Amino acid sequence: MSSIGSLIVNFKIASDFRLTDGKGRLLYGLIELKYIHYHYIIFIVSLISLGVIIIAKRKKENNYMILLALIITFISFLFVFLKLWRLMV
Repeated sequence: MSSIGSLIVNFKIASDFRLTDGKGRLLYGLIELKYIHYHYIIFIVSLISLGVIIIAKRKKENNYMILLALIITFISFLFVFLKLWRLMV
């Protein structure tokens, strides 16, 4: 869920970037700051899911599901820290 949310936020940033003119694109790093709170929320959700994975590991749940959840969580961490909107432009 947090991976999808991060992709949506990056898509909104990319679409806003496409709509700005040349001078606005020069300062787009400052404009990008209005979306930073979404990244914090997605990061917190990823941390919560990592905590749930640790609890599931201690209870010796299904290892394949834990591995899948761990991979998805690390992908969502990457989506938060990488600027994927630059690839969407």
